[in-house]
Amino acid sequence: MRRLLLLSTFVLCLALPRVSSAQDTEVAEGAPAQEETVGEDGGYEPDQRGNEEDRTGGGEDTATGDTDYEPDQRGAEDDEGGGDGGGTGGEAEPAEARTEADSYVLESAGDSAARRGLGFDLQVFGGLGVTGLDAFGGDNLVRDDQRGSVGGSFGVGLGLGLGPLTLGPRLSFTAEPAFVLGAIGLDIQVALTSGWIAPTLRLGLSYAFLLSYSDPLPSQNTADGFWAELGIGVRVHVVGPFMLGGELAGGWIAMFRGEVPGCTDPCRDGSFDVSMSGAANGATLRLHVFAGLSF
Repeated sequence: MRRLLLLSTFVLCLALPRVSSAQDTEVAEGAPAQEETVGEDGGYEPDQRGNEEDRTGGGEDTATGDTDYEPDQRGAEDDEGGGDGGGTGGEAEPAEARTEADSYVLESAGDSAARRGLGFDLQVFGGLGVTGLDAFGGDNLVRDDQRGSVGGSFGVGLGLGLGPLTLGPRLSFTAEPAFVLGAIGLDIQVALTSGWIAPTLRLGLSYAFLLSYSDPLPSQNTADGFWAELGIGVRVHVVGPFMLGGELAGGWIAMFRGEVPGCTDPCRDGSFDVSMSGAANGATLRLHVFAGLSF
């Protein structure tokens, strides 16, 4: 009997390890295999995704989760900025489009100034003028009270334009207390730039004549001569063909008067004698504003 108990105990001891090993094998086969990963340094790194998801509540980013996690913010930045509009709630207008739109008005206003073919100008001007008929010396041209002063000046000019050059006739009048001076001639004007606002340089050559005197002698005759003028100004194309501008011009004027043969009294007033010829060299200064059309 004692031998039978010992044999049973020995058989039971041999069977228990095998049963335990079989149970461990069944548990291992039922559990999901753990994925092995290799780190950047070649070492073994077990897959911790399942554990991290369990610790952070199913994979959501919380305060107890991975603090180094940074979600992709590109979509949020696009939404906050409204696309390319920079926070304006819509797509911004390209810089090139804004530049072309802003310059359209200026280009449409200044296309006459930048013309490349033939053009036509019409100007009406007015302003003030100072005239000294004998500023550089004179001899028996007019009476002492007829030598010049400050007066009004006005006129009209036409021009045929080719690029920056404009060539055409000019008619002007200067009304002073002592006389009325008229001039008709030819102007050459150059636009120094081709923008909608352009400085100008003008050279004028005219035939000048005294139309009348305020208090002439009975036999006092008129004088005529040549007038050269140089002016600098600015021309602004407002809209379409319309333009405005101003100019300051200085000039040299040479006047001559013929004698009056057989003059009867009164022929003299002090040193002035209408029975004899006379001449003088003078100067002029004009400040004009103008309005016109440029086609």
